[in-house]
Amino acid sequence: MRSRAVSLGGLMVVIFSTSYGAFLYVFAAYAQRDLGLTAPGAALLVIPYGVAFLLTSMAVPRVAALVGPSTMTLAALAHAAVLVAIAVTIATGHAGAVSLQPLLILLGISQAVMYGPLVGAIVAGTPTWAAGLAGGIVAAGMQLGFTLGVALLGGIGTTHGAPGVAVVVGIQALLAVLFAGLAPSVARAPGPSPSPTPTPIPKTGDVPLPCTTP
Repeated sequence: MRSRAVSLGGLMVVIFSTSYGAFLYVFAAYAQRDLGLTAPGAALLVIPYGVAFLLTSMAVPRVAALVGPSTMTLAALAHAAVLVAIAVTIATGHAGAVSLQPLLILLGISQAVMYGPLVGAIVAGTPTWAAGLAGGIVAAGMQLGFTLGVALLGGIGTTHGAPGVAVVVGIQALLAVLFAGLAPSVARAPGPSPSPTPTPIPKTGDVPLPCTTP
């Protein structure tokens, strides 16, 4: 199946999930080690971030209709800017459980506006005869991305203290820029080619029987 929305969209799911998985893993360790929070406290720290993602996801269709095909690109660039701000805040030692909240909320908002239109583009680019493939691509891309994020970036953020966390967040900003670069091709990708019309199989009663009379 040749569809730019499906192939590039799947790659973008991996990019998004790599950044997302690494952030949650590294940030949880940072909150406990450097901010002095307990494990439950670290979980509570990202609740506003999750709520922002959830509420924004509900408004994504209206946002996408208003902004148009550039929705994912603009959201990804905004996401990169927020990540840079978080990296600088952590690297300069000004991060705190309260001071990070505005940036985390903006992070959740930008992520929701990135991800919602992406899933829609993948579904729209999948032929109707392979509709189940869209869900499989998204699920597989998410699992692969989470694994890559924890495996490749998790070690940096958990073994090098706050500077390592800042580096990981900076890498995530670069991934967001890469996402923004791919987004226009997916957002403007043509829909799938219509599936060929199957040849009808004649019913038994429609097939003439051979004459057996001598």
